[in-house]
Amino acid sequence: MTEKQRWLSRYDVIIVGSGTAGGTLFSELSILRPGLQVLLIEAGGVVKDGEDGQFWPFFLKHYRNFVLLSRSPSTVIYAGAMVGGTSVISCGNMNRNSVLEEAFRDRGVELSSYLGRAEKMLGVKPLASNKIIGGSKILVQASQQTGFKLLPMPKAVEASCDGCGDCVMGCHKKAKWDVRPGIELAQSSNYHLLPNTTVRKVVFDNRGRAIGVDLGWGRKIDAPIVVLATSGLGTPKILLNSGVKNEAIGCGLSIHPFEVTYGRKKGQTQQKGMSMAAFCKPEEGIVISPFIDQRSQKELACGPAWSLQNPLPEVLGLMVKVKDPESDGRVYGNGWISYSVPPEARQRLKRGAEMAREILLAADVDPKTITTTSMFPRGAHPSCTAKLGKVVDSSLEVFGHRGLFISDSSAIPLSTGTPPILTLVGLNLYLAERLSKKF
Repeated sequence: MTEKQRWLSRYDVIIVGSGTAGGTLFSELSILRPGLQVLLIEAGGVVKDGEDGQFWPFFLKHYRNFVLLSRSPSTVIYAGAMVGGTSVISCGNMNRNSVLEEAFRDRGVELSSYLGRAEKMLGVKPLASNKIIGGSKILVQASQQTGFKLLPMPKAVEASCDGCGDCVMGCHKKAKWDVRPGIELAQSSNYHLLPNTTVRKVVFDNRGRAIGVDLGWGRKIDAPIVVLATSGLGTPKILLNSGVKNEAIGCGLSIHPFEVTYGRKKGQTQQKGMSMAAFCKPEEGIVISPFIDQRSQKELACGPAWSLQNPLPEVLGLMVKVKDPESDGRVYGNGWISYSVPPEARQRLKRGAEMAREILLAADVDPKTITTTSMFPRGAHPSCTAKLGKVVDSSLEVFGHRGLFISDSSAIPLSTGTPPILTLVGLNLYLAERLSKKF
């Protein structure tokens, strides 16, 4: 991806954040209204050629790891910090959630047709059986003997996937969908990408209407429409620093807490094959899927003693991810985040670990080696911090501030425990259609 343009002082639309949400909106607007002047601003940098699939470049440069120090125990939330955002480091999962669709519908946003379009655009389908290999295949087969049968995960993955197992470090084969090709294709003489740039706040006129963004150090860029798409962590921070008054901003943070249950099976490995190749939802709010951490993360999460006795090449693992709708988590204007896993979510994690243990035992894992990464909680998919119906209306426009829109996971109205990527693609197709009619 290249930085092709000189940037203007005024645009028709400014999009802040280049992840699944912002990147999709940028790409779709370029198709619907190619004559507009549109700027896509990203705080992170561009992933260089050869970095996809490489652990250290991604871990050091392209992961934004938030460690939450304000509660005990601390919690880690994984998020991407590059052009393409978390779409680059996702596992390509494209789950459609009927409960979430209904929640959007109840609040005036009908997404069904846009989600259908998104599925076709991305080529979403259950992962082919010949891509479910190694330890993941063993777990899928073993699960058939239990009450928790693993089924192929719906994904946006091309046949060129070589099963390297490094999905969370970017795809070196470019087989897994992410938003970067769409951003690259959209760039033109009037669709511009500005990486390595942080937006401090949105600028308003005396009526509260958005008129641009403030980059700090006296730098401002004007636009009558500003769209925030910097994630459930970044967007509420910008809103609060912009002086938007709404008690719901930053509150109710959901992170879909997860743990991984591991066990050793000599002579078998789960290091090869696509991450999260299959899944099951044994009950509402719990998702189980084959997954193993990168080596450093496993040793941190499981502890060095267990990791030394159970080397990664002979370990099978199942991730348990849960919803946390009753969270009192919060994002503050100074960037601090407060979160503790709610009791109901902890119970779901405990039940899910018991189910995962049953599948591992059916796979003939050594029962003495089974452990769960409960040393500290981890989370993904930060969302629900600028909810639809509380902070934005059915046009995704912020209440009381015309011209300011939110299109990322912060606008999601409730926690579901499932990946939001497909939902965010559909949501931004919805917004692109509406914004295109304003000019």
